[in-house]
Amino acid sequence: AAAWTPWGCWRGVWRSMASAAAATALRQCPWSRLPHSAGHGFSSYVASTAPKGTSLPPLAVSPLEISRLPRLTFGGRIIVVISPEDEPRVESLFVGEALLGFDSESRPSSALSPKNRISLVQLATEHVACLWRVGSMGVVPPLLRRLLEDPKVHKVAQGATLEVNALRQERGVNAQSFIDLHHMALHLRTSPRSLQGLAALFLHKQLSKEHRLTDWEQIPLTQAQIEYAAVDAWAARQVLVAMRRSFMVERLDCERLLGAANGTPQLEHLRDGLRSSPGFFGALGSTQPAPVSEQSQGSTPDTKQPSIETMAPSTEAHQALASLCIARGYVLRFGGFESAPGGFRCVFSVEYRLHGRPVTAVFRSKRAHGVIRAAQHDAAEEALDQLQRLTVTSDSK
Repeated sequence: AAAWTPWGCWRGVWRSMASAAAATALRQCPWSRLPHSAGHGFSSYVASTAPKGTSLPPLAVSPLEISRLPRLTFGGRIIVVISPEDEPRVESLFVGEALLGFDSESRPSSALSPKNRISLVQLATEHVACLWRVGSMGVVPPLLRRLLEDPKVHKVAQGATLEVNALRQERGVNAQSFIDLHHMALHLRTSPRSLQGLAALFLHKQLSKEHRLTDWEQIPLTQAQIEYAAVDAWAARQVLVAMRRSFMVERLDCERLLGAANGTPQLEHLRDGLRSSPGFFGALGSTQPAPVSEQSQGSTPDTKQPSIETMAPSTEAHQALASLCIARGYVLRFGGFESAPGGFRCVFSVEYRLHGRPVTAVFRSKRAHGVIRAAQHDAAEEALDQLQRLTVTSDSK
């Protein structure tokens, strides 16, 4: 048999495994270094080795790749609200909407001067974007305040923590139920983590930022500014919808809802805050019905505590299984998921040599699960239990 080397083992595992938790463990090995050039690395590895029938998204994109993407445009209706009296004509557009994209704009300030107050607030549904000129109004009008403070209406924003704090400090708005895309990007370990990067990864479009540093207090705003502001808010919403769809869940666990109390998570949604190691698997959510649908249904979110089944298990079993296979020179393969009454089972296979003969052992979750991570954890524990008791005479010596 050919001599076993760490690189040979790593190459076999890299090519065969679609388990992101195992990939995380591989990246932590001191001798493993993923290439960082375009088309390589952890993100493209996950995409290229996804189980048949699934399409996991890449998690990294280069500036050059972004520049080659078609520009993201908003084809819906855009309305600029310049006074509180204008609100009645847009109020009906938000009836039944449970998920909104959010953004705000301020006049650029120099490094030596304090940040300017919010001049423009944008909220977007799937088909409509409304822009409130709160700077010239001097107040936050009733409809906008109600939407921002309604805990049943989830608002998606890049850097939502800063937005929530700014709304409270500058405008006295007790903003509720904000989802921070930057926080999610940290959990998913995307690169880059900006809204432009997330739009490239999940919408496959280039989000232009050329009007970000324009004068947002000028009257009137230019058509280019209006379109830019609408796209920014709408993009945040569509990125979240695309992220959920890409990972085949109705809600990701890292969708932490922020309230106005110092930008801290609302207590009923501290699902991922209880975990010390987020990681890739710590970001994937339950396949059970989510409190908020991707498409606005007019339903109210369920704020009950998650059941034991929906709480995320530890990723230690995945990491331990990957480490064991690397140490012994086994080839670990992810076999996908099998439908079962009450959910599905995860399948792993491990290839090794026993007494000179090749062996392929298949391991499944002991029971059906309704949560992806729980099924993977169960299968990994089953594999570990049997492999750790296995006495192998390796041909690789």
